[in-house]
This record gives sequence, C-alpha cells and structure tokens, in this order.
Amino acid sequence: MNEFGILSLQYEPRINNIEKNLSTVKSLLESCKEQLDLVVLPEFFSTGVSHKGFIEYAENEENPHVLSFLSELAKENKTNILGGSIIEKEGDKFYNTSYVFDRLGNIIEKYRKIHLYSYFGGTENEVITKGDNEPKVVELDFAKIGIAICFDLRFPLHFNKLMKMGAEIITCPNAWCIPINSTFYDFELKKREMKAFAITRAVENLSYFVGSSFAGNIGSGLKSSADSIIVSPTGEILAKCDNNPCAIYSKIDMEILHNLRKVFPVKEID
Repeated sequence: MNEFGILSLQYEPRINNIEKNLSTVKSLLESCKEQLDLVVLPEFFSTGVSHKGFIEYAENEENPHVLSFLSELAKENKTNILGGSIIEKEGDKFYNTSYVFDRLGNIIEKYRKIHLYSYFGGTENEVITKGDNEPKVVELDFAKIGIAICFDLRFPLHFNKLMKMGAEIITCPNAWCIPINSTFYDFELKKREMKAFAITRAVENLSYFVGSSFAGNIGSGLKSSADSIIVSPTGEILAKCDNNPCAIYSKIDMEILHNLRKVFPVKEID
C-alpha cells in the first residue's frame, strides 16, 4: 500500500471578508485529524465571486497577504496545499491564479487560468486576463499534480495534456454555480454536470481527481452547486460533499494508479 491523505474544503464564502474566509479555511483544515498530504481549496476562496473584490484584494508574491497565510498554513500542518485561486495582479492585468505550496510553505508552482468563464452569462473575462502559460504539472513529495481551474473542465484536451505531462492527481478548484434566479439551468442538473465531468476526467486520464467548491450563495447573484469531490482513476467516488459546508477526506493509493497505467498505457493513446 502506498497511501496518502487528501482533503478538499467546501464552505459558503463571506463576500470580500478576507479574514473571515481565511479563518473558515483554517478551522476546516484543523478539524481534520487524519494524515494530510494535500489540501485543496475552492476557486476565489478568499473573496467569493466579486469583481470589486478581485481588483481591490488582488495580490502577488510582492504583496502576499493571502499567500503568506497559505504558506504558514502549509508549514503548521506539514502538508502540501493547492491554494484554490486568488486574483494575482501583474502590472495593470489581473489573473485567476492557483498557487501550490509545499510542506515547508514554499511556493513551488502557479497556474493562471486559461479558459475564462465568459459564456452562459459569465463575465469573468471583463476583469480577468486569460493565462498565456501552458497547463502546469508540479511534482510534490508523493505524486505529480496537474492543475485546472473551474471552466477548464469543459476542455478535455487540457486534461489530456496534463496526463501526458505526468499528472497523477488532477486538482480542480472551482466555483461551479448557477444564477440564483436562473431560468435556463436546474440546480440538480448542475450538480449532475459536475459529477459527470469529475468522473470522466478521472477515468479518461487514469488519474485521481480532486474538486473543491463552495456551498450556498457565492456572490454576484450566483449559487454554488456544492460539488466538492474526490474520484479514483476507475471512477469510484471516494468522497463527496452535500450542499453544506464540509471538509471531505480520502486516502488514495498511488500503487493502484501506477499498476493501472502499466496495464493500460493511457499516455501512449492519441
């Protein structure tokens, strides 16, 4: 057995209340008494969905309030952290960026979201600049992690590339949601949609999949479908949140994944 512990956090954000959201993250993480090797947070985890907040609370390594919090959290809990996403400012541009921290609190990678949510009424592209970088895979001390953010889920070639770059665990912080007064999307349908994406991306790439989302109202007239989930390479749902705040945990066995990939060499399939 080659087991490692994965934790995914889900909660209802307080819009632009950074300290309250960071406190919630800390409490949820500390409620887990199991072995921790990777913690995954939601997209926009410190602000919720707020164009005003995206601009006002944007930061980077030179202005690292939230990033410093994540660094300390990783060190205190001796775990790797995929820091959901924050709005990163570079010059006059804003990026939706996931940062990865090792157990010592060091930033070891970042990924700027490539596929912005500018459809079905989404307006992310009005504030955020599309990432011009390639998909990112980072090697942690127990596995290789591929990074995606929310709407990337609708682009299977993004995940195929992550897998061919060596990703064994795909992380997908998200704010999967519907407008509160939607007339074209049913809430339960949206939940089934995320579940289908998570299972499909895991199975087609023989990878573990870890999604972290919100619960409840998430800002800008949106309601989260609350779909934090951990899926095995064979499509088994190892852990899943309901509609409430929670922290879901699962052990994953990397030996199983490695053996599956020996039998079915998915990297060699075009």
